[in-house]
Amino acid sequence: MCRGIIEVEKRAVRDALKLEGREKIAEVELVKFFEDDLISTGKIPAKFLRSLNTIIEAKKHYGEL
Repeated sequence: MCRGIIEVEKRAVRDALKLEGREKIAEVELVKFFEDDLISTGKIPAKFLRSLNTIIEAKKHYGEL
């Protein structure tokens, strides 16, 4: 179940960044580009960045589920 949530979240971020012209992004750069391209420009509210960071931290804490 958790793996599905993580993958859906990452896919949504990748899709949003793709609309901004970012085609191929390494997983380690997802948060940086998400923040730089979408959050800081006001296109997406900051609460989604907090949500993404929470999910990433949970994944680190509980390992690959």
